[in-house]
Amino acid sequence: LGRLTQSGSVSLCVRSLRAIGQYDKIVGFENNLENIQTTVSQQRCYHVIKKTFKPSVPYSQICGRPAPESLPYFQVLKNADKPDTFPKYCVRIPSGVQLKVNEPERVIELEGKAGSLTFDMKRIDPEGLVGFLAEKAENSEFCSSLTLTSPIQEKLTKYIEDLQKAIRGVSQGYIVGLTVKGVGYRMEPVDEIPVKYQSWHKSVYYDRSKIEKPPAAYPYKKPSNAVLLKVGFSDPAVFMLPPTIKAFFLKPTMVYLYGLNIDELRKTAMEIRALRKPNVFTGNGIALMDETVRIKARANKK
Repeated sequence: LGRLTQSGSVSLCVRSLRAIGQYDKIVGFENNLENIQTTVSQQRCYHVIKKTFKPSVPYSQICGRPAPESLPYFQVLKNADKPDTFPKYCVRIPSGVQLKVNEPERVIELEGKAGSLTFDMKRIDPEGLVGFLAEKAENSEFCSSLTLTSPIQEKLTKYIEDLQKAIRGVSQGYIVGLTVKGVGYRMEPVDEIPVKYQSWHKSVYYDRSKIEKPPAAYPYKKPSNAVLLKVGFSDPAVFMLPPTIKAFFLKPTMVYLYGLNIDELRKTAMEIRALRKPNVFTGNGIALMDETVRIKARANKK
């Protein structure tokens, strides 16, 4: 009734007051709106709210639907009238490396003295936020430099680092060394992998043939595709390397892994190390060549 009175609907207020029998108690209701609101509140047992309060229970919990998203906050840009400047970086291609860009598929093909490698742009930059400009050498289909730019500095830095790793990989390759320590622990080359394990879904299998093979002469001259590990298991474990990685054995306790992709090489080395991690008390196990194994002191038994 208070809202109706404020809006000018006096006739509706009069009829409402006559209906509840309180019209005669109020004199000059046109000029006394607060008395009308108080009387109606007492008769109807409710309080006329003059202000709008925030509900205690969110509307999304009452109706079971998610709350609508808030409007985006637009920040005023500084120097909006000036053109945007993105960071740029130019990668020079060495003379011994041949680089070719496949723009439709966004793939960079690299070839050098150590081998060939494919650099997938979509794996690092699926959104396509890194732009590139390839400059070809004179009378050649290969690129001499590659200019990169992106509005995101972190993505551009990651892109440049991976590309430089790939260029170094096809130029000279990478080497990661592994050592083994322990009584009777040794690593041996495997020349041939059994046919049933060539399509094995895991990279490790255990040799249960119990066939004694003559010891290999070290340093082993041929690169190996698998590593046989005698590190305390009941049966020797054979780790099958990826096709792009080779193993070179200098000693029974020392092996070097060679590959063009440093990330794949480190991942493979850590998988071999995980078969027998160094013991924290004795140091026995497989460790990286440059790894420092910290030995803990045993507690004195009383």
